[in-house]
Amino acid sequence: MKRILISILVAAVLLWAGDQASDAKAKAGKTAEELKAAAAEQARAARAKADDNAVAQQKQRLKEARERATAAAAKAEKTKAEKAKVEKELKAAEEKGGTAEKAGGKEHQQQLAALQKQLAGEEQKHLKRRVRLQRIRQLALETGKTDTVARVDKLLAKERDRFGKKNITMKSRLQKATQAAGAAKKPAVSKKAKGKADKMLKDVAE
Repeated sequence: MKRILISILVAAVLLWAGDQASDAKAKAGKTAEELKAAAAEQARAARAKADDNAVAQQKQRLKEARERATAAAAKAEKTKAEKAKVEKELKAAEEKGGTAEKAGGKEHQQQLAALQKQLAGEEQKHLKRRVRLQRIRQLALETGKTDTVARVDKLLAKERDRFGKKNITMKSRLQKATQAAGAAKKPAVSKKAKGKADKMLKDVAE
C-alpha cells in the first residue's frame, strides 16, 4: 500500500514538474517572440527616423541651394543695373565733354581769328605810318629841312620800337590761342565717372 502511495506521489510530482517546465518553456518562448517583435519594431522605427532625417536634410540642402541661386541672381541683376548706370553716366559725360569740346573749340577758334585779324591790323597800321613818315622825310630832304628830317627819323625809330613790341606780344598770344584750340579737341571725361567705371570692371572681374 505504501509503495502504491509513494508511486502516486512520485507520479504527481513528475506531472507537476512537467507542467511547470512546459509553462516555463512556453513563457520563455513567448518572451523571446515579444523581444524579437520589439526589436523588429525598434529597427523599423530607427529606419523610419533615419529616412525622415535624410528627407529633412535633403529638403534643407535644396532650400539652401535655392537661396544661393536667388542671391546670385539678385547680385547679377544688381551688377547689371550698376553697369548700365555707369555706362549711362559715361555716355552722358562723353556727350557733355563733346558739347564742351565743340563750344570750347568754337570759342578758341573765334579768339584765334580775332587775334589774327588784330595782328594783320597792326601790321597795316605800322605800314601806313612808316610810308607816311618816309614820305614826309623825303619831302623834307628835298626842301632842305634838316630839323624835320631829324624829327621824322625819331618818329620812325619810335614806330619801329612800338610795332616790334606789339608784334612780339601779339604773336605770343596767337601761339597760346593756337595751343588752347588744339587742347580743346581732346575729349573730357569726369574723374568720378571714370572711377565708377574702373570699380565696375573690377567687381565684374571678381
